[in-house]
Amino acid sequence: MKRIANISSAALLCLINFLFIANSDIAAQSNKSTISGSVKDSSGNKPITYATIELYKGNAFTTPVRSTYTNSNGVFELTKIDTGSYTLIISSSNYSEKLIPVSVGIPGNKQNLGNIFLAFLPKYLQGITVTARKPLVEQTDDKITYNAENDPVAGAENATDILRKTPLVSVDGDGNITLNGQDNFKVLLNGRETSMFARNIKEALKGFPGALIKKIEVITNPSAKYDAEGIGGLINIITKKKVAGYNGTVGTTYNTQGFVGANASLNYKIGKLGISATFNSWNNIKLKNKTDETIESLHPVSFTKRVTSGNGVNTSWGQFGNIEMSYDVDSLNTLAAYYNIGGGNFKSKNTSVQNIYSTSSSLPVENIYTSYDKNQSPNFTTGIDFIHKYKSNPEKEFSLKLNGNYGKDHRYSTSILDNTSFDRFAINETNANNKEYTIQADYIHPLKKKSKLESGAKAILRQANSSYQSLMKYNEVDDYKINPLNSDDFSYHQNVYSVYGTYSFPVKKYNFRLGARIERTNIKGDFENSDAAIRQTYTNIVPNILLSTKLKNGHNISLGYSMRLQRPFISNLNPFVNNSDSLFVSRGNPSLDAQTFHSITFQYRLSKGKTFINLSLSNSFSNNRIIQFAEFNNVTGITITYPANIGKSMQFGLTGNVNTSFSSKWTFNSNIRLAYDDIKNVTFVTQGRKGISGNINFNSTFKITSKFGTNAYIGLNRGAVTIQGKQSAGMWYGCGFTHKFFKDKLNIILNATNFHTKLFGIKLNSEDAAFRRFYHFQFPFRGAGINLTWSFGKLKDSNVSKKRGVTNDDLIGK
Repeated sequence: MKRIANISSAALLCLINFLFIANSDIAAQSNKSTISGSVKDSSGNKPITYATIELYKGNAFTTPVRSTYTNSNGVFELTKIDTGSYTLIISSSNYSEKLIPVSVGIPGNKQNLGNIFLAFLPKYLQGITVTARKPLVEQTDDKITYNAENDPVAGAENATDILRKTPLVSVDGDGNITLNGQDNFKVLLNGRETSMFARNIKEALKGFPGALIKKIEVITNPSAKYDAEGIGGLINIITKKKVAGYNGTVGTTYNTQGFVGANASLNYKIGKLGISATFNSWNNIKLKNKTDETIESLHPVSFTKRVTSGNGVNTSWGQFGNIEMSYDVDSLNTLAAYYNIGGGNFKSKNTSVQNIYSTSSSLPVENIYTSYDKNQSPNFTTGIDFIHKYKSNPEKEFSLKLNGNYGKDHRYSTSILDNTSFDRFAINETNANNKEYTIQADYIHPLKKKSKLESGAKAILRQANSSYQSLMKYNEVDDYKINPLNSDDFSYHQNVYSVYGTYSFPVKKYNFRLGARIERTNIKGDFENSDAAIRQTYTNIVPNILLSTKLKNGHNISLGYSMRLQRPFISNLNPFVNNSDSLFVSRGNPSLDAQTFHSITFQYRLSKGKTFINLSLSNSFSNNRIIQFAEFNNVTGITITYPANIGKSMQFGLTGNVNTSFSSKWTFNSNIRLAYDDIKNVTFVTQGRKGISGNINFNSTFKITSKFGTNAYIGLNRGAVTIQGKQSAGMWYGCGFTHKFFKDKLNIILNATNFHTKLFGIKLNSEDAAFRRFYHFQFPFRGAGINLTWSFGKLKDSNVSKKRGVTNDDLIGK
């Protein structure tokens, strides 16, 4: 309790200091002025709803001092305005933008500008209208967008920090991410899958700099256009590419926990040619950890229990680079090509003392266990897109996309077990080569009365080969001998062919989206030294339904149903047994099938001025969920873990998000989710668990001056129950200060996290009819850091490229 009190007091102290500064701003608002008016269509004198209203100081159009939307009657009101000269900018889709000089001379004055008319743009100009100033959070029928470029501290953060503020996304203290309560989702970069997020999403997002991020799109109910993957949905990170001429950034970050990162970006456009390039690299240097574990046999035969205490050191390095070129052949045709590289290295050394108890003796047998692990995963992606728009209708579009993804995965581990009776030396090594080729065609056809038809076809051809071997010896001077039962070459082919159709149409105040996707999967797997083979062919019909409506004053509701699936990849199917630790081994399962989930979601959203509120009720269920299951042998004491389609799960979730601005300087974000999970073993119906999980996260930013600001955050997380266990809850908190120098080109942020918590501990307790396991993992948590970002070039609005690229998002374990 004392530790919890210390953590809470530190977090509270940080927030009190933050709130004290903010409250001084609120107290000064009482004598400020109000500006109001009504926005109408100049041709029909009809009110324009949801027009964006922004007030800028003088002619400085960088950041608005106030912003809001017009209501259902076209009326707006801006409050708490200081005296001075301003420019009011009114904009709305398909209308010309209007600038109005406004002077506020008398404190407390209420100024009504009357009717303001906007001219409707000709049809041929609608496609090139760009509005650069956007609210922090936007919504459409099927997605929520967090505009990171409008967040004053996002440029000095990483992608994980920005996701903490993004609606429907939850991030715990260790950087583990869930979307809509699910840890099974896809992360895309500029609308396509990349090698960067193909292996370790958590580490990749920690190393991805916020200075490169323009916005983050969250899609919890993807249409049939997307592959039937991502149980929780899709997170699409859009990078900054809006330039005329050139611009770019360079940055570096460091913290006392051993993280070092560097990044750079460059955008260039001349005439019809646009080039965008990014590169970032990061290191986690000698990150120490501590492990304590106890495994007890509930029905001991010879083995009673094992008690382990160990220490480890991890070092990892990762990189991602991307170059993208876009050429506008003419006003209707665009060619784009891209190439990216990714991957990283991971090394670890772990030493532990193992005390093994048996029924034959009250004294334990002591082992000294040492392991060395190394993982290398270089990969790259290349592709070309062709996009054609039609002169008769700019919303009509055809696109053809080709993509190739290539990767390697080399895992190597050695272990030494030092025992008074014997020694055990083991080497485990796997080498995997993965190739993936995709061709995709999409067509969008607008219909009358705001209806739209989308259709397309796609083929994904995957080839994977894995060579694995296990070697053993029991005397240091002997030669290693191959274990033929655990050494083989495994080849795997998976081809997925799909077609889809989506029909969107309005009925009075309601918008409907009806869609279906048909996916045909052919799988072939063979072993070189065995007659065992994998042959699977199955067809999935994946429906998707969304009903939404816009009510008055920014209120929106939607109801959706979707079916999602994920196919196992070679890392899940490979039967190789990792037996470096002789009493705790793991393997793949070549008989795995795809797992399918059904979900129903009801959402209420309010978007009004600078406030966005989301409330979601969801229910998801599966009868063939892939579960990582542990089996225990009471005689030998060996625990073996493997994946299997044995899960029957049901989850009810409630999610709440609030993003708002209390003043022009103070913003607040919150993500709250509560869930009730019920999961059972379909092969052993008496085994299962029920429980409540959740996540609470609060984040706030205060802009003290135009160049100096502060932010603070606090969060609490409790993981979902599993068939055999549960995870302890954890708390995290921190605050930071940011300052801009040299005409806002240099941005420096200093931050401190978890002041009273040196180590963060994760406790996992597992139990079934045969065994009980207590696992406690600790790693450094208290830290301080610095981030530097330098921006250069000229920023002007000019779209370098359109959203493009192939998205393959149907795999688990990829």
